[in-house]
Amino acid sequence: MGPWSPGCREGYTPSEGGRYDCVALPMKAVCSAVLILFSCSALLLAPSCRPEPVAPEDATILILDPPAGARLPAGDVTIRTYVEHIKLVDAAGQPYQPGQGHIIYYMDVTPPTVKGKSVLTEAGTCFATTGTFHVWKGVPPGSHVFWVQLANNDNTPVEPPAAVRVPVTIE
Repeated sequence: MGPWSPGCREGYTPSEGGRYDCVALPMKAVCSAVLILFSCSALLLAPSCRPEPVAPEDATILILDPPAGARLPAGDVTIRTYVEHIKLVDAAGQPYQPGQGHIIYYMDVTPPTVKGKSVLTEAGTCFATTGTFHVWKGVPPGSHVFWVQLANNDNTPVEPPAAVRVPVTIE
């Protein structure tokens, strides 16, 4: 039995032998106690809006600009990205380190995403960097697809693979 009973207007106080004896409490005091306990219980039971992860999050990359389907003038095209859950480090080609890597930007090729295999493609179709944007110089008119992918230091894809694309038309 606890220190008070919600079903009556009486509370319980400890007595000899560890028992609880019923004592009369004013109604206002009981209501306040119930309200305080209810408020505390609600706070303890309320789900968190942003729970703490129990395991590391997967690395993620998004293309912020240009938007899919954009019509852009011929010339330079800037691809802007947003990255989460990976530390971008200037260590391309170095041994694998968990949680570290870089971004590979691609133009008009689909990035390789095979576990343990290189993410690099032919010269001129990809660019590795720690920068969250890259400028492709002199992009000719036509339909183009730009990809970005997160890579480990050893130029293998992160697990699970994190690659996204944006199709655009250069006029």
